Amino acid sequence: MNGQRKLLGVGLFTILAIALLLLLLPKGAFQQIKTAYALPGICLAFVLYVLSYLIITLRWQLLFRELDRRRVAVFPLLCISSAHNLYNQIFPARTGEISFVLLARRFEKLDASVCASSLVLARVFDFLVMGLAGAVLLIAVPGVLEIEQDVAFLV
Repeated sequence: MNGQRKLLGVGLFTILAIALLLLLLPKGAFQQIKTAYALPGICLAFVLYVLSYLIITLRWQLLFRELDRRRVAVFPLLCISSAHNLYNQIFPARTGEISFVLLARRFEKLDASVCASSLVLARVFDFLVMGLAGAVLLIAVPGVLEIEQDVAFLV
């Protein structure tokens, strides 16, 4: 019953969002979007966006399982991750990071120390992955260093 109620809420929210788009966008805007962007490309981008959120949610689930020894359900964690990203985008100077700890404590009854340590670990892993990707880019792509020197010369 509770799952059906949540699904109904998501469905109603989606219908309301589409209705607002239809009302607020000027006439012909959808036709311009359709001609400017290929529909399969937009669909693929949306699928990849949702997939990235699912991967982030699974990362949080794995961190919580290792740190707190309990399994958190995927859907509530997906909602927490989405809200956390929203707050991160809205609030200045990455102060939205605090929202993850607060949301996980409130909705999943997790300890604040577990939430904070999982957040720190996730950011350390993010830093390592981005550093590794940068190193691979510098090694694998010829001419990257020359471009970097040319840009430094212009500044």
